[in-house]
Amino acid sequence: MRSSRSGFVLLLTLILMTSMAAIAGGLIIALTTEFRAAKIQMNDQKAFWLAEAGMADAVKRLKNDEINLNDGATDNSTMANVSFAEGTYSVVLTRTGNDISTVVTGTFGGQSRVLNTTFTFSYGLPPAFSYALFGGNTNAQTFKVGNNNTAMALISGDLFYNATAGVDIVDVKNSAQVTNGVVYADQATGGGSYTLVTTVPSPLPTYPSFTSTFYDNKITTAEANSSGNFTLSSNNNLNLAGGTVYYDTVTIKNTATVTGPGTIVATKAITIQDQAAIGADVNIITKKDVTIQDSATVQSGGSIYARTDITVKNSANVTSSLLAPDSGQQITVSQTAQVSGILYTDKAVLKDDTVTQGSVVANKFGSNQIEGNAHLIFNSNVLPHTLPQGITGIEQYTQKANSWNES
Repeated sequence: MRSSRSGFVLLLTLILMTSMAAIAGGLIIALTTEFRAAKIQMNDQKAFWLAEAGMADAVKRLKNDEINLNDGATDNSTMANVSFAEGTYSVVLTRTGNDISTVVTGTFGGQSRVLNTTFTFSYGLPPAFSYALFGGNTNAQTFKVGNNNTAMALISGDLFYNATAGVDIVDVKNSAQVTNGVVYADQATGGGSYTLVTTVPSPLPTYPSFTSTFYDNKITTAEANSSGNFTLSSNNNLNLAGGTVYYDTVTIKNTATVTGPGTIVATKAITIQDQAAIGADVNIITKKDVTIQDSATVQSGGSIYARTDITVKNSANVTSSLLAPDSGQQITVSQTAQVSGILYTDKAVLKDDTVTQGSVVANKFGSNQIEGNAHLIFNSNVLPHTLPQGITGIEQYTQKANSWNES
């Protein structure tokens, strides 16, 4: 009887041990499988992150001119098997027109992920145009926001001031303000409102370079093909219909209108006055001065270039790029005039009760100050979408809509 019981206990123990061993073995197999699956999944995710890192590195190298592609060319060697974070990525770039097809393979622990996208190459405005006001001078003078302590001059956005010699000092007068941004300078004084930053911004803005060849060629053509002096008055309309017209002196007055797109080129001065209106997408080029006055208006989409000076005064309203950037050229905005876009000139005179929206870039300023109650407001929405002729832009790469995918 005792022997039978012992045998039963032994058998039961054996069964339990076998069952536990089977369960343990199953658990080990399951855990091992899960561990392997988790490792594969983790390696797969790391491979994806490596592909993303390769994509970012490719854009950085393109922007820094480390990679230059001609139209129709392919680069599959510059970024082959780049080591990063214990894995690698490889990038193949192919340019077609202004589109750059980007194929990136990220590899980690034997796992690979392949990402595809297309970037569109274009030129954008230089860094100086990312400020409400960019300026400097050649005389190491203090730059004044407001010409006296009662002037209510206002700059909304960042102000960058860099004198070519000596210490950069910005004096914000008692009733003046630099708001919604900071003052980049060595020192700041005055009882107005401002926040001083003495560190150098990145990227460091400089006065943009400009090539006048396009405008010089247009003026040369006008000198050879001018139709003489031109006056557009009453409520008459000049429809440019996408073309270019060439004159000597141009006067547009009363309630006359000019319809774009198109270009007006003059060998002498251009005056737009009274309630005359220049429509959208009209470019104006002159060898002499441009004056826009009274209640005249100029719509957006075009640019105004003068080899000498541009004056916007009275209650004129201009929504356009104003370009007078070469040495000795000047743009004046006075009285209650309003300007929207970019103002790019060697010397800017901004005063009275004017409002300028967009970005002002100048080498120097009239009396080295913003006078009266003039307001300068940085507004990226009114900056030109297409780089104006002559400005040396910076390379920019925009991801094409709906181009991202994984293969």
